[in-house]
Amino acid sequence: MPLGFGVRRTHRLLVGTLIACGTAAPLAAEQVPGRDLWDFPVGSLSDAPALVGATGGGLYNPASAQQSGVPRGRAVLGVTALAASADQGVDGQLVHATWFRTDASALTVSIARSAISGIVRTGTDPSSLGNVPYDSWVTSIASSHAVGRHVIVGAAGRFRTGRADTETGRSIAGDVGVILQHLPVLDARVGASTFLWRPGRETVDRAVVNVAGDVRVLGSRDARGLRLGTSAQWARRGSAERFSYARARFELLELVAGSATTRRFGDRNVRARFGINFHFARYSAGIAREDGVSRLAPTYQFSLTSVLP
Repeated sequence: MPLGFGVRRTHRLLVGTLIACGTAAPLAAEQVPGRDLWDFPVGSLSDAPALVGATGGGLYNPASAQQSGVPRGRAVLGVTALAASADQGVDGQLVHATWFRTDASALTVSIARSAISGIVRTGTDPSSLGNVPYDSWVTSIASSHAVGRHVIVGAAGRFRTGRADTETGRSIAGDVGVILQHLPVLDARVGASTFLWRPGRETVDRAVVNVAGDVRVLGSRDARGLRLGTSAQWARRGSAERFSYARARFELLELVAGSATTRRFGDRNVRARFGINFHFARYSAGIAREDGVSRLAPTYQFSLTSVLP
């Protein structure tokens, strides 16, 4: 595919996303409930959000689908579940499908949910009157395009709904992302993206900015080697997080270990994260774990992806 054609296609994609963002504000004049539910890393528990692979389904970086190198005409299907203890009541799910239209372009559709259960409703006495529903859904359509060997760009349109007891709301957001890969020094990768960006509503909706980078320090290819990386994400008047990690892969087996530090409203906590992934034939399956804080139980993530046909 000629480079000029790819640039023009990408330009139209990005312009269309920005126009969609600009029309989002009238849809929801009030703050949509459940924005803080997306501080939980649904689909990226042991990954850098700006570089997350197939388990992320393009949720945090719409350019990420093109990293897989799947041939045109095929599709990738994936499901991810995030679960915490009953003390926290946190759970999240992500279902996504990516169709590789050509060798350089892909279209991704995903549906994600994040929720907290077990919020007890009480009246004038301690007796329980049932649970208060608190959840949020994000439906996304993303397109990614490889511009040459080193640059991947992407854009996504998102429709979010939220519910907190009897209060509900909805909004439209648009995000953009870029990944620079196979750079000359240590096969470095660098990624940057936005998440839930609504121009003019950044203070209320707390759009997230993700940046990340990693390098290969051992091995000569992704299927057998060791990479070290770090990532950061922050939101205006919200939380900020740094994640440093090591990722080692030995053909079928992949191991991830790292440390995440979160700062929010003056508080700081540090958690260890671990992950193990198995790659066989057209399937990948993984489990990740994040330590709890303040004596809370850990959080787990389970994922399964498949290439079809």
